[in-house]
Amino acid sequence: MAKAKPVETDIEVRRERGMAVVVIGWLLWGFALLFLFFRPAEIRRGGTGILYAVLALGAVGLLLNIIGWRIRSRRAK
Repeated sequence: MAKAKPVETDIEVRRERGMAVVVIGWLLWGFALLFLFFRPAEIRRGGTGILYAVLALGAVGLLLNIIGWRIRSRRAK
């Protein structure tokens, strides 16, 4: 018969995993802001690639933040 894990350990693991996902999401938002810093130079060159990169990084960062908060807030079964 398999031993049951303590509920506290499961909750802690879930909180740590959720917070890690949230931190990765915030890092992606930070990189998106860094890309925006270089946007004026790209506009002068006539390109739009940085804008698409900023939008992609922002969307993925937001998605990871939402997923991380949902992982952290999930109740123990």
